[in-house]
Amino acid sequence: KKSHDGSIDGRFSFKFNNEIKKGIVQVTKGSGLNHFKAFCSEVGNGSADIGVYVTFEDQVTTGMKRICSDPDKYGKIGGIDKIQILTFEDLLDNSKQYKLPDPNGLIPF
Repeated sequence: KKSHDGSIDGRFSFKFNNEIKKGIVQVTKGSGLNHFKAFCSEVGNGSADIGVYVTFEDQVTTGMKRICSDPDKYGKIGGIDKIQILTFEDLLDNSKQYKLPDPNGLIPF
């Protein structure tokens, strides 16, 4: 069912620099670059500090990876990419999780 939240499937909060920050999650079985860009715009417009996009590995494109790694596009928070892609395969087979910045504002090297 369509909602007014841009099809966001989950929300979470985390602490960074003594402030509570917001994260959003979108889970999709099929995606495309335009769908991904629409999700990224939710983070870009300030409705979240981190966005986690979950899809199947074969749906992740070079363009999507480029957007995530472009520091001028969405940037980083505490050294962590603001837009992160997780695949179902990584979640299930490799127990991979999304990354959060250090709560004290320390940047990893």
